[in-house]
Amino acid sequence: MSAAGIGIFVFGLLLQRPREYMTMRALGMRGRQLHGLLIGEVALVAAVALPTAAVVGTAMALMFVQVLRPVFTLPPDRLTFPPDWMASLAALVVGAMAASTLAGSVLLRRLRPIELLREE
Repeated sequence: MSAAGIGIFVFGLLLQRPREYMTMRALGMRGRQLHGLLIGEVALVAAVALPTAAVVGTAMALMFVQVLRPVFTLPPDRLTFPPDWMASLAALVVGAMAASTLAGSVLLRRLRPIELLREE
């Protein structure tokens, strides 16, 4: 859920605010600073998305265990969180963040101020 949320957020930003990015560029912001802004926004979303997804996932797991308890041959007494699986999920989110940021940076480079001004 976190990886999908990050991807949607990044591409939503770039589709929603191309004029803002070009205005910042026209006011003197360098390309590196724009990319840093994009990375900061993505990191903030990831920092909020990971704990939120962990809480929602844990709540759903508890609910599913309670609902499915009669189906289990040996009913579980508690939830377990395997560290290797949790690490792979965190790596997936960081990978999605990196891929989204890279794709967003490519899209930022392709924006042309003159084309955006002609649209108005």
